[in-house]
Amino acid sequence: FALKHAAEKESFEILKILLEAGADVHSGNGELLRLAAQNGRRDIVRLLLDWGADPGVCDTNSRSALDMASEKGHCSVIRLLLNFDPGVCDTNSRSALDMASEKGHCSVIRLLLNFWMDVNA
Repeated sequence: FALKHAAEKESFEILKILLEAGADVHSGNGELLRLAAQNGRRDIVRLLLDWGADPGVCDTNSRSALDMASEKGHCSVIRLLLNFDPGVCDTNSRSALDMASEKGHCSVIRLLLNFWMDVNA
């Protein structure tokens, strides 16, 4: 509960102290990372990834941290997540690219397309 509260309140320092004290970065099935990504908190996303959070874990709606950041247009978070191989949750659900397109986030669309073109080259 304390980790989620710190992530919701976007408190980097409290979150760091809790992790250093032994709190489980995996609690909540990736919820902390998805929440930080949705809020555009690159610093918290980086902290959680450094502590071993899995960017490929999805919620019950098959949405990952990458999907959440894409939906909100947070390019700096997306760049970070792409470097950690966020994976794809469910091919039947909407992709990060779909979410960015629906919200009109052109910079996110360009970022995702450029990344995937480089990977597939």
